[in-house]
Order: sequence, then C-alpha cells, then structure tokens
Amino acid sequence: MMKHRLSLEKNHDASEIYLHGSPESLRILAKKLWAIAEAAENQGQHSEQLSTSGADAELTSDLQGDAADYSLLHHWVISARAD
Repeated sequence: MMKHRLSLEKNHDASEIYLHGSPESLRILAKKLWAIAEAAENQGQHSEQLSTSGADAELTSDLQGDAADYSLLHHWVISARAD
C-alpha cells in the first residue's frame, strides 16, 4: 500500500491528539476502520497496526502541525472487540 499523507500527532502533555489527513487519506482510514469493525464482529476481536516505517508504511513521517507544540506518533494500534 502506498504511503498517504495521514498523521496522528499529540501535544507535549498528550492532552490533545490531532489527526491530519487529506480527504483521500481519511477515506482510506474510514474504510480500514470499517474493515476492523467487521472483522471484530466476525472473530470476536481484531486489531491492526499502522506505522510510519517499513516498505509498506501507511502513515507519513512528516509532522504536519507546529513542531514547537506537537510531536508525531509513529505507530498506531487500532483495536476492536465485539461485546
């Protein structure tokens, strides 16, 4: 999968989280979230990881917010559990 301009950033005390993305990247993330939810319904639970590193990186490693105020999260885990 190609790398998209999608990033998750936090302020220094992690009291605020920002999701930055192009409309296309946000649509791709929405589809991925939908697929995770469906897999959790079928399997009881499911998680996937997104990363800024590796050949199949799905996230940008470019900070999109102000570097004085925010830092980039390089690894996300999205998890769902059916109740």
